[in-house]
Amino acid sequence: MAKPRNYDVYLKTRRWRNLRLQKLEMNPLCERCDVVTEAKVVHHRRAINDGGDPWDMDNLESLCQTCHNAIHNPPRPVNPERRKWLERMNRSAPIRQDVRTAKGFRT
Repeated sequence: MAKPRNYDVYLKTRRWRNLRLQKLEMNPLCERCDVVTEAKVVHHRRAINDGGDPWDMDNLESLCQTCHNAIHNPPRPVNPERRKWLERMNRSAPIRQDVRTAKGFRT
């Protein structure tokens, strides 16, 4: 999902910084973690691009960086053919230990 064109400007506003701090004070722990983790990021549950209200406290959640990254960068499923290839590569000849002969390294 592409971010709005002026999103970086929005993040620098005093109003957003104050709202973000207020949310982190209200919910200092990650709202998604299974373990107790300090929240560092305030995330919009419904993206501004999708019509989410950027100023609505109910549209915000406090997250740790790991959970926030998982939302925006979910793990991609591995194609079955690529999985077979990776398994074959892992079973093939061991990686050479002599890095001096590797391209880009000096001896």
